[in-house]
Amino acid sequence: MPDGNVINLSEKCLIEVLSIVNECYLDFDVYIDPRALFSTRAMRLLNWSLEDIEEFAGFPRGWTDIDYQDDTLSNTEIRLKLLSKYGGDETLQIFLEKYLLSTGIPK
Repeated sequence: MPDGNVINLSEKCLIEVLSIVNECYLDFDVYIDPRALFSTRAMRLLNWSLEDIEEFAGFPRGWTDIDYQDDTLSNTEIRLKLLSKYGGDETLQIFLEKYLLSTGIPK
C-alpha cells in the first residue's frame, strides 16, 4: 500500500489516467473526440463526405447542401460549422485542462 494521503494519491492516479487519455486524444482525435470529427481533416482521414457527417449527426443526407454565398468561408466550412453544433460536447476536456495544465503536462 502506498504511503500518503488518500486524496493526494487519488489525484495522482487520476492525473496518470488523464495523461494516457490525453495521449489518445492527440493520436486518435478524429476517432474519439466528437469535436474533431467536424473538420476537413477528419473527412479526409475517415474518407467521409459531408453527407456522411450529416447522417452521423442525425440529419438527412444533403440537409445542409445549399449555396451560402459567403465571401470569407467556403460552403464546406459553413456546413461543418453548422453540423458541429450537433456533434456533442466533450466534457472530458474540462478535466484534461484542470489536472494536466496544473501539472505542466501539455494538453
